[in-house]
Amino acid sequence: MMKQDSKKEIKGKRKQAARGNNSEACLWILLHNKKVKGNTFYRHYPIGEFFVDFFCPDANLAIIIDYDDFYTDFHLESCCERENYLESAGINILHIDNKLMLEDSKLVLNKIISELSASVVCESLKAKVDMMESLHMN
Repeated sequence: MMKQDSKKEIKGKRKQAARGNNSEACLWILLHNKKVKGNTFYRHYPIGEFFVDFFCPDANLAIIIDYDDFYTDFHLESCCERENYLESAGINILHIDNKLMLEDSKLVLNKIISELSASVVCESLKAKVDMMESLHMN
């Protein structure tokens, strides 16, 4: 069993991850303070033993920015582990290309809004299906 990081260790990892990262900084400007459809996003958010670049708990949405070095064997293996864990926890994952974020932030923002809208629709449909199932059981 892996040990849980202390709050101080988590804060240090967040600061380390934030250094020298223009695309994350740009996306954070767009996401923080409930600017996107009133949703709260957290930056460098820990989920289990993994971190995601951004997380919106209301939509159960993790946003991960992909970089050129993302495609090394080490990164691919660790990212597969993280993705499997997140998917098993029912978390939706949206990958954003680093270059795309820097070149067309409006397109990225529209992708995020679409993902948030899809999440709301899914939750609404799930609630309706649950209600219908409970009516049929009676």
